[in-house]
Amino acid sequence: MQYIWKTMAVPYHERQVGRLCAVHATNGLLGNQVYQAKDFDAIEKELGIPREGPRTLLQKACNFVEVCFRCNTPNNVQGNYDANVLMVALLKEGVTMKFWDARNKNSTALLAALKSPDCIGCVVNVQGFFSNFFGLCFGENGHWVAVKKVCAASGTVFFNLNSNLRAPSPFNEDKVFEIFILRHLKREAHVLIATKTSVGSTKTRE
Repeated sequence: MQYIWKTMAVPYHERQVGRLCAVHATNGLLGNQVYQAKDFDAIEKELGIPREGPRTLLQKACNFVEVCFRCNTPNNVQGNYDANVLMVALLKEGVTMKFWDARNKNSTALLAALKSPDCIGCVVNVQGFFSNFFGLCFGENGHWVAVKKVCAASGTVFFNLNSNLRAPSPFNEDKVFEIFILRHLKREAHVLIATKTSVGSTKTRE
């Protein structure tokens, strides 16, 4: 059971560019590069969400860090999208997102919900230095991390698609995933469960 992921195809994964983690997480769940920054900008405009104000002195200072680590967002795209943009983008592709009750720290119950047949994974929103040493540079919406569920005859495995990672990282067993998700729940991170629906074009793939 511990190494069944070795027989599975590695899920689609995007590396971090600028502050586009919401785009990367969305595409990770969908299993393809369905969205680009311009698409999220358009959704944000449709929803009437105002762009964030001027960056703080700390965030401006981090521009130097962004240059050093080659993570500048291209074409002057600001990124740092909130949950509403991510949820609408996924709904257009036939995936609904439901917030897990942050008061419920039962990682076993959350794992059971993620193992339901229509669930394709979840997205975790974490803040500041916990997700990325330079996390405070990237705005108040935190860092979006997709967790993809991959099912095969040999079993079910969850993959961490954090765009700060070089490649998808499998959770070798359920207990490892529970430790991961409980750590985030205790730090008041938001968790959104992704479920397939009949709406949209549903370009997701296992």
